[in-house]
Amino acid sequence: MMRRHRCTAGFSLLELIVVIAIISVVAGAAMPVVSKKMTRDRIGQTIEEMRVLAPAIVDCWTDTRVFPASLGDLETAPRGVTGWRGPYASSLLSTQAGVRSSLALDGFNQPYVLTETGSSRYAPTAATSSITITSPGADGRRGTADDLTQVVDVTPVRRRETQAELDVLNAAITAWNALNLGRSPLPARFSTLLTTLYGGGYLPRPPGRTVDPLATDGWGNAYVEEPRGVAPVVRVTSTSLGVAGGGGAPGGGVGGGVGNNGNGNNGNNGNNGNHGNGNNGNGNGDTGNGRGGNRN
Repeated sequence: MMRRHRCTAGFSLLELIVVIAIISVVAGAAMPVVSKKMTRDRIGQTIEEMRVLAPAIVDCWTDTRVFPASLGDLETAPRGVTGWRGPYASSLLSTQAGVRSSLALDGFNQPYVLTETGSSRYAPTAATSSITITSPGADGRRGTADDLTQVVDVTPVRRRETQAELDVLNAAITAWNALNLGRSPLPARFSTLLTTLYGGGYLPRPPGRTVDPLATDGWGNAYVEEPRGVAPVVRVTSTSLGVAGGGGAPGGGVGGGVGNNGNGNNGNNGNNGNHGNGNNGNGNGDTGNGRGGNRN
């Protein structure tokens, strides 16, 4: 009876070395592609987050009249700030386990940096109208070519508020003059004029213990009578509109998009939402027509 022998031969050492070498070459060629793809995804995530953060900051400013001290103020109400109605960027927050839920971190898990536009510091005041959100980008260093920036400008909100208030005030002045110009012309001082219009029922009085939204324009400056210092007053204007509403002031709502510092900070004609477009855009992201909690 013949005994069969089972073949137990395997790969030779040379064959294994060749296979490992091939796998190493393929992996080495794929790694840069995978790395670039991951970087692009993180950049895209950061850009999308900044586009959500920008109008959220505008909403927060519109309610509170101050820029947030940090992006955390969009999630929880800061102490000493009135009018907060957040959270303002809930779409970026996640309740899933293991999912990053902080608004303060970009797609590279690095903190965003807030600065006043055109400055390296961040100490916004009531007069501040524009701030910039910056992501250090893939290299993790600020001030390099891969930084991502987003301008947030509330000038259009101030302008809209001011124009709406001027419409109300001047309509009331016109109505008063139509009935009372001959016997009781409006005084040439704005504060007294405003009291007169309230007393005559030509303007609705603001709720008690609230700041009168008609007392100042969107920049917090008093309205000016025309003609100045002479009765009767025929209309009121805002000196702020002539300065901030003209071509020399930032006009974008939340910037034209996210810009890369390599192109965004130095270009006025960029196509990817650089600082040029951010400062001159139409402010599509602006929301809110009232000041804080004082206006409906």
